Amino acid sequence: MEQSKSGFNFTLCIWFFTLLLLSSTVLAQNKDYLQFKGKTVDLNLKQLPYATIKVLRSDSTVIFTAHSNTVGDFLTDKLPRNRYTIQISFLGYKKKYLIPELDVDKNDIKDLGNIKLEQEDIRLGEVTISTGANPIKINGDTVEYNASSYLTSPDANLEKLLKKLPGIQVNRNGEVKANGEVVSKITVDGRDFFGNDPKVATKNLPSDAISKIQVIDDMSEQAKNSGIDDGKRKKVVNVILKKDRNKGWFGNLSLADGTKQKYASSLNANHFNSKSQFNILMGSNNISEGFSSEDARSFNSEAGRSSSSNADGTSSTNIGGINVGGLSGITRMHAGGLNYTDLWGKKDKIKFSSSYINSFNTIKTIKNQNVESIQSTDNYFTSSKNSGNVDKQSHNLNFKISKNFNELTNFSFSPSVSFLSSDSKDIYSSIQSGSNNGVINNLFSEVSRDNKNLEIRGALMVNRSFNDKKGKISLNFSNENKTVSRDNFNITDNNFKNATAQNFNRKEIDDEIGQLHNVVGSFTKNISKDNKASLFLTSEINSRTTNYDRVGLELDVTG
Repeated sequence: MEQSKSGFNFTLCIWFFTLLLLSSTVLAQNKDYLQFKGKTVDLNLKQLPYATIKVLRSDSTVIFTAHSNTVGDFLTDKLPRNRYTIQISFLGYKKKYLIPELDVDKNDIKDLGNIKLEQEDIRLGEVTISTGANPIKINGDTVEYNASSYLTSPDANLEKLLKKLPGIQVNRNGEVKANGEVVSKITVDGRDFFGNDPKVATKNLPSDAISKIQVIDDMSEQAKNSGIDDGKRKKVVNVILKKDRNKGWFGNLSLADGTKQKYASSLNANHFNSKSQFNILMGSNNISEGFSSEDARSFNSEAGRSSSSNADGTSSTNIGGINVGGLSGITRMHAGGLNYTDLWGKKDKIKFSSSYINSFNTIKTIKNQNVESIQSTDNYFTSSKNSGNVDKQSHNLNFKISKNFNELTNFSFSPSVSFLSSDSKDIYSSIQSGSNNGVINNLFSEVSRDNKNLEIRGALMVNRSFNDKKGKISLNFSNENKTVSRDNFNITDNNFKNATAQNFNRKEIDDEIGQLHNVVGSFTKNISKDNKASLFLTSEINSRTTNYDRVGLELDVTG
C-alpha cells in the first residue's frame, strides 16, 4: 500500500509540472503579439470617422495602416510584441504620435482610449500647399474611396482592392459587406453590371482600371417612386472607372496547362464609352472550379442548399442541383456571360440593360473499394464499385428598359428568364464472399435523376407626378411563372446465398407549376406649404397558385 501511495504522489507531481509547463507555454504564446485599439475624437470629443492610423517600428517603417470606422473606433491587427509609434492623422487636424508603454501583466489589447486631435490652423500667404488625394470622402449617404490611395498588385481584381478598404469586408465565399451589411449590387459608372451578382464584378474587374469606389445607402424602389422615405436602405457599391478606361476596350486573357491533362482558361473583355457598356466573360477548366454561387442561386430562389466536404479535400455547396465552389471528381466546367447597357434617344431618355450568364458542368466519379473482415468463424471479403455521372447546365437572361416620357411620367419594364437542368446517374455494385462459404451477397443499385426548373418573371412600373410636382401616383405590376419537373428512377437487386432476394424498381415523377401575380398602387401628396407634411396611401393585391402532380410507381419483386 505504501508503494502504491508513493507511485500516486509521483504521478500527481508529473501531471502538475506538465500542466504548469503547458500553461507557461500558452501564456508565452499569447504574449507573442499585441493589438492597439482606440477612438479618434477632436478636443470637444466629437467623433472623427475614417482617421488614418499607422503603426511604425523604431526605424520609422510602417508595418500597419488602417482607418477608424464611422464612429472613430479602430483596432489594429495582431502585431509582434514590440514597442511601436502610433501615428494618427485626420484632414484639417494636426498629426499625433503615441508611444504606448508595454505592460506584460495587462491584456494583449492595448486600449489607447480617446485620442484627441487638435484642429490645425493653416494660413496661406504666398505659399502653395499641394496634398495628395484624400483617401476617403463622405457625402451624405455615400462614402467614396480613392482607389489610388490603396496599393494592390498589378494583376489584382476588384475583390482584392475592396479587402484593403476600411469598413469593407470580403469573406472567402466572395460575399462583400460594408460596415457589416451585405452589398446587394455592384454598378459600374452608375449602370448595372451583369444583373444582381456582385461576384461577377469583384472577380473580373481589374483594380488598375478603377478610379473611385462609392458605397451608397440606396433607398428602396418603392421609396424612390413614391417620394416618401420609408427608412429602408440597401448597400450598393458603384465603381467609377479611370478616364482612360471608360472609352475603348480593355481586359485580359489567361491560359494555363498542367500535368495529368489539367487546364484552365478565362477571357475578360470590356468596352465602355459615355453611353454604353459591353462586357464578355468566358471560362473553361477541368480543375474543379465552379461558377459563382449567386449565379446558381438566381436560377431557383427556393432551391434547397447543402454543403459537403469531398474526399479530395475540396468542399462544395449544392444550390438547386448546381455544385458551386470546389467540385469533387473529374470535373469539366464551361461558363460564359454577356452584359450590355446603353442610353438611347434625345437627352438619353431611354435606358436599356441586359445580361446573359450560362454554365455547363460535367462531373464523373469512380470509387473502388476492397474490405477484408477477419472473424473467428470465417474471413469475409467485400469488393465494391461506385461510379457517378452528372451533367448540369444553367441559363439566366435579364432585361431592363426604362423611359422618361417627360418630366412627369416614366416607366420601367424588367423581364427575366432562368433555366436549370441536371441529369445524374449513380451505379453501385458489391460482392461479399467468405473464405469458406463462397459468395454470400451480390448487390446492384442504379439511381437516375432528371431535374428541370424554368422560371419566367416580369415587372412593370409606371410613375406619374402631378403638374405642381407635389404629389405622385405609382403602379407596380409583377408576375412570376415557375415550372419544375423531377423524374427519379431507382433499380435495386439484392441477392443472398441462403436468403430470399430483395429486388425492386421505383419511379417517381413530380411536377410543380406555380404562378404569382402582384399589383401595388401608391398615392403621395404634399399637404402643407412647406412640404413637411405628406399624405401617403398604398394598396396591394396579390394572388399565388401552385399545382402539384406526383406519380409514384414501385414494383417489389421477391425471388
